[in-house]
Amino acid sequence: MGQRGRNLTLSKDQVNGIIGMFKAERKTSGLIKPMEMFKFTEELYNQGRIPSLPSYEFWKKKDRLGRQLIEQRNRIDTVKLTNSEGKEITIPNVTDLVEKKHKSKEELLEALVPLENHLRNSINREINLKEKVASLEVEISNIKLSKKELLSEKEELQNLVFELYRMIMKEYKSETKEFALSALQNVFKNPLEILMHTQEKSDNDSNQMFNEENIVSIESKKSFKNKFRAE
Repeated sequence: MGQRGRNLTLSKDQVNGIIGMFKAERKTSGLIKPMEMFKFTEELYNQGRIPSLPSYEFWKKKDRLGRQLIEQRNRIDTVKLTNSEGKEITIPNVTDLVEKKHKSKEELLEALVPLENHLRNSINREINLKEKVASLEVEISNIKLSKKELLSEKEELQNLVFELYRMIMKEYKSETKEFALSALQNVFKNPLEILMHTQEKSDNDSNQMFNEENIVSIESKKSFKNKFRAE
């Protein structure tokens, strides 16, 4: 028979080995309790399977290695994930959770309800993202269609300008041709330039017509006066 007593020292590997035997032989699910471990080690000691028997305090007191390793085994396995908003979320291992907390409905709910909420929020975010993607796809399609229409209008305008250029080169006189070609060159840079030039030309023509009318009137008066004297 080995030794009993408070001053016995067990290594971390030895304690983990004892806890592993307990999980394999006695309690495959649920939380490990200090009293259960103490009774199990008593049996192992009496059977000669372990060389020494740790005290109950070894498994009960929080500052002792036995209790610390029990708590480590009782801890639920989790994984930390970061969602699309940059928030870190702790996700429990559901199998491990159910195995260790199956006797406590409250603790199960406490762990599973947040998981349910995270899942619901993730689904809602996915739905919203799909709606945004669909909306953007429609917008992109409309932009492509508008671009296609603009390109078609541009091509038609280019053809029209080309035909107009051919007419100018073929039909117009040199002075008019120079003006028309200048207008074609500047029409897209300054569309009002041709109108201003046309208005200026119209004003000059009007002034010229006015002056000619006055001259004709004066000459007519002189002719009438001379005729009167002659008579």
